[in-house]
Amino acid sequence: MSSLPRATVSPQSWRIHSLLLSKILQPHMTISLVRDTRRPTSPFLETVLHNRFAALVLTYLISQSDRTLPNGIITIAPAAIQVYTNLSEHARAQANVDIFPLSLYQFASTMYMRDSGLSPEDGLISGAYIPFTNSWPKTLIMVGTGDQLIDASRELEKNLKGLETPMELVEYDGVPHGWWVFPRIFPEENQDAARRIARFILGS
Repeated sequence: MSSLPRATVSPQSWRIHSLLLSKILQPHMTISLVRDTRRPTSPFLETVLHNRFAALVLTYLISQSDRTLPNGIITIAPAAIQVYTNLSEHARAQANVDIFPLSLYQFASTMYMRDSGLSPEDGLISGAYIPFTNSWPKTLIMVGTGDQLIDASRELEKNLKGLETPMELVEYDGVPHGWWVFPRIFPEENQDAARRIARFILGS
């Protein structure tokens, strides 16, 4: 995998995103660094529970600094597009399938952006708009086709497919947003996701 030159993120960008994480996201998000025992100094970046798109944004920030990139990213149903005016026909058709109404996603996006002063199309807000390069870590995305936010996962796949970085998009048929927190309702999807995550981290 080739590496491209990295620009330097301004202190203002770091300050804005630090504020977003500490004041808005952190109370509702768990970030885990999953270490590969064969490469203990370079962890995988994984976010679970809410705001899974933060793995993308945090990796973008890291890529623009002198910090070490994670070996890989695992993201589940990322809300990686914080704009809801141009949903695909498929995404709109999931309104009666998805667990949450579109208005709730819109409210969450408003709370996330709050006073950041950043555009919803900024890569620091919507991970699908990150200017990906060949240095981007390998990425695993898992999403249900009954999720109104599925466009973000498909846009990420489209943007990453043209690069040298390995990526995989897994779509679970008819499954809504939030399936990963309901293992008793969606046991097969959760078991399959666990196996994929293990293979992704262990490289087998």
